[in-house]
Amino acid sequence: MNGSSGSDWQNNPESAETSSKILQALEIIHNPKSANSLRQKATHFLEEVRSDDSAPLNGFAISSNRSHPAIIRHYGLSLIEYAIRHRWDVYAPEKSIQLRKWVVDLAQDVLEGDPLYISNKIAELWVEVAKRSWALDWMDMDEILFHLWEGHLARKALVLNILETLSEDVFEREDFTAGLRGTELNRACIDCFTPAVIFRERLVSRDTNINVRYGEDGWLWRMGALLEWCIQENAATEPQRTCAIKAAVDALLTLYNRSRFSSDDFADLICPMYSHESTGALKQLFEWSLVDPSDIDEEKYLLSKKISEMVFAVGRHLEERPDIIAEKCDLSNYFDLLITIMKAQSLHTSIPALHLWVKLLSSEHYGRSKTVTSLAGQLLEICSHRMLRYESLPEDSPNPSIMFLNEDVDTVPERHAFLGNYSRFCHQIVEMIVERQPADALYHLLGQADQVLDHLYDGEPPFQVLGYSKTSIPVLRIDAQFSVIEAALKGYNKWLTALESGQNERAQETLSSNLQVWCERLLGLIFEDPLVLQRIVQLAVVFATGPLKGNAQFAFKVFDYSLNARRPDNNNSATYTEAIKELESFRLHQLQRLAMRFPDYFITIFDAVEQKVNEIALATATDDHTRIRYSSVLFIIIHRATAVDQKQREEKLDYFLDPLIAQWHAPSLSNSLSSFNGFCELLGLGSLQQYALSRVLASSPNENISKSQAFHDPAQWLTLPPEATGIVRRILTDRFWQVGISSGTRDDFYAQVGDTKSTLEGLASSVRGSIRTVREIGYRILYYFSLLGEPFYCFEGLPEPLARALFTNACALSTHQMAVLVDTIRPIIENCPAVARGHFLPPILIGLFEQLDRKTGEEWDRIETKTNAASADDNLSEEMRDESILRQLTYSSVILIVGLLDPDKPVNGTSNAECIEVSKALSNVDTGTTRSYVLTTPAVLKPVILFCTHALRMRDTRSCNLIARVLRSLIPDFAGPSAVATEVREFISTEVLKACITSLHDPYFVDLQKDLAQLIASIVLAYVPRTDTPKQVLLSLPSITGEKMGRFLNQLHRVQESGRQQRALVLSLLDGLRGTHISEQGKIPKPDLKSARSALHEKYMSSNMEADRKQQPSPELAGVADMFN
Repeated sequence: MNGSSGSDWQNNPESAETSSKILQALEIIHNPKSANSLRQKATHFLEEVRSDDSAPLNGFAISSNRSHPAIIRHYGLSLIEYAIRHRWDVYAPEKSIQLRKWVVDLAQDVLEGDPLYISNKIAELWVEVAKRSWALDWMDMDEILFHLWEGHLARKALVLNILETLSEDVFEREDFTAGLRGTELNRACIDCFTPAVIFRERLVSRDTNINVRYGEDGWLWRMGALLEWCIQENAATEPQRTCAIKAAVDALLTLYNRSRFSSDDFADLICPMYSHESTGALKQLFEWSLVDPSDIDEEKYLLSKKISEMVFAVGRHLEERPDIIAEKCDLSNYFDLLITIMKAQSLHTSIPALHLWVKLLSSEHYGRSKTVTSLAGQLLEICSHRMLRYESLPEDSPNPSIMFLNEDVDTVPERHAFLGNYSRFCHQIVEMIVERQPADALYHLLGQADQVLDHLYDGEPPFQVLGYSKTSIPVLRIDAQFSVIEAALKGYNKWLTALESGQNERAQETLSSNLQVWCERLLGLIFEDPLVLQRIVQLAVVFATGPLKGNAQFAFKVFDYSLNARRPDNNNSATYTEAIKELESFRLHQLQRLAMRFPDYFITIFDAVEQKVNEIALATATDDHTRIRYSSVLFIIIHRATAVDQKQREEKLDYFLDPLIAQWHAPSLSNSLSSFNGFCELLGLGSLQQYALSRVLASSPNENISKSQAFHDPAQWLTLPPEATGIVRRILTDRFWQVGISSGTRDDFYAQVGDTKSTLEGLASSVRGSIRTVREIGYRILYYFSLLGEPFYCFEGLPEPLARALFTNACALSTHQMAVLVDTIRPIIENCPAVARGHFLPPILIGLFEQLDRKTGEEWDRIETKTNAASADDNLSEEMRDESILRQLTYSSVILIVGLLDPDKPVNGTSNAECIEVSKALSNVDTGTTRSYVLTTPAVLKPVILFCTHALRMRDTRSCNLIARVLRSLIPDFAGPSAVATEVREFISTEVLKACITSLHDPYFVDLQKDLAQLIASIVLAYVPRTDTPKQVLLSLPSITGEKMGRFLNQLHRVQESGRQQRALVLSLLDGLRGTHISEQGKIPKPDLKSARSALHEKYMSSNMEADRKQQPSPELAGVADMFN
């Protein structure tokens, strides 16, 4: 305890003088006429005064004086906050009590007219004191809260704010102060929230010796009573009612956002929320909060979204204890509440209910229950209407959902991401309902589709080429309805797959027959719109390759329809012409799909098929590429058909292949590929450099892997002067559209590309497109070779030249193109047979990770430099796009690391001891994995672990989270005595640990502090017994003394079974060094209802939100579609 801790705040003669100086400094700062030099001096003084011993006394004097402006009072509160957060441990008991008394006095002084940021800050101070002293030496907190609750509505709102924040810190957040006292605070919160009658009737044996509660009711009952009072007519003014309801809902939301409850707590806190009384009150509240989209009351609208989210939070716990639910709860009223919320015109309000239905339908306990089954019709009806492509509707549309969407979303990328998640949830619901009730659901949806097809143009003008639009209402209607049917067929296919042999044969035959009849009727309809025709082809192929895949004759009907699904071109509309081209390309792709699925039937009528395909190709194909695509349909049939004589097959295949083989054997091709200039000449780009220079243009394509990548290196453009480098880079810059990033729709992007076809930018697009095609076809061929298995991977002399071709010029590629390379090479690496690892992997992995480390490092440095030098005139959308693509490359690289090194065990959420034991077991047993090969091959491990270390500093939270998890799994593998283990252990103990501490210090990584803290704890626990290096690194930090370190190590070893307490100890040790939230910095965020999104709604606005149903691992986490030109 330092010497200042015992001084008397009440008798400090310097306090009044310091307080006066503080006020003068604040006046200088907030006076717009103050000179910058004076403002800087005042700011420096205020920073210094926080650490003064009398700071909390001055803070109370300023904040309690209502004659000061609110902004000045807020600064006074921040002085008290700093003392509580950073000096509490050094204060004598009497000072801690005094601080607590000041906070209580400030709370009792709250009035209804106070700014929200003042009452919020007072609630924060209360919670900070409670986390440090409640249930220790502060036993009457609940009583004080009760007396505050008895006052006016502003006091009620303050109490609810305190309860909400305290619950969040204790149950949900990674708060290190609450974490150190987790059990005590958890117990105290439950005691005060739960009515006493519950303890007497159901939990007789519960220990109540801590005695922190006041009164019989408990806070759950008091909040329920407040909500009932608010609903009553004339109980309060509308603003008062809204404020009180919001505060109560916020508190309940925080409580029920807790991840898990014990059995007793579940019965006491969760089950009552499913009762008829609770759900009825919530339904009434929700319906009261609904607003008119043409005149949105922002406070009530925000409240309706909060209620929806709170209902979602309650529903998340259904799967947690189904045994208790079955015994104590009738869920019918709760499900009815979910349907009500799901019907809300606001998509943001309804999406939590939509999301919860996905969880419920995929649940083993609820998905097939009678209660849920009875609601299938309503769910299908809602989802069918919500599958509309809202992003294609204009922003000024009178559609209520669009009007609400305009209120909720500021940017087009966020709109795309949100609507993508919403559509995916609707798709999943339809799929799962059909999987469980195939006949009823399918007949319902097909009948619904008939109505749409029969009335497609109702209320709309008839089709005409002039003024043609790709997003007309008829197109959107049929797209939405067919999307629903496609989801239904996916569910039907799953039902078929799950059937045992001979099971439900008659029902299956009847359904298949009816589906075929419906689809044949669809093929008989005539539409002039090429996009409607394209959508019919798409759905028909889904039928043919899905539920009707056993009917080859029907597949041929679809094949014939697709072959003839053409529309004449019309020069009166460029948009219509583009749609015709899209239809042509799409038809060819679907013909290839059908040929791959039904070659044995098509070969029986091959002569007729060949004649018809050749006729169509001759009549419609205007270029070699299209003609080759038609020929490929015939090639696929011959190649894949099994009932063909081998000699006959070879003769027919030779007919297609001989011309191509001759081209590859031509000496001119070999000569062209022997040099970079020859490669350019081959592609018709030999004069491009001179042309670019003469027109001050820019252009640079890709290559035949090595050559195509070298094309992006300006050093290869030898005839251009250095000042033309920028022009080259411009030519090489892709134009693209990406979900979640680009402004405008994909159709808008294609329209812009079409408008520039005859411009210099169009020429540059053609150049880079040609090179990109060569490079990516090379990647594809390489992947197909890898499917040969050992003959490819064991091929003598292949790995080194392949690595040089792939990686020598890889850094010259754009960030996106580098990500394509990573996604291409990942399956090739992961599929390498064990017998070939030593031969194939070293040059590939070393070359890849050296280039990845270099590329990502350079690009992140460039982004940071550009951000630091940003000005108001900069193109922020371009910077956001660049950073997004870099995040994608970083994430693709990290996913590759995960595939190589992650032992696929639950690292997060397990204790450090469990982590070590599982990893040891895997290391000892599974010696044949790629992971074990990498970890035991130093030359490969070095660039891999170096990249992992640098990735801890890359500003992508997903990537950093995964890398921290992977590094944690590696720590036990290098705790042994070998020379390699010692070297790697020292590297982890220095470089990895320093990277963790640096990121922990960076405010950007504030939401990853628990992951970084857990990694630090794991390093210290595993390595300190063998080396002092982690200890010395930590001791080198400011304010960490030997005594503090010794206490930390002793406490850390005592909590090896508790990950949360380990993290709390690390965060406590590094408290002065870690980055802080804006709320902890004492700053006042500007109130903005649009930006006041919860964590759940932030997920809905992300294109990377994970699906709820179990899926196969994918490198792209869903939602990103790249359209490059």
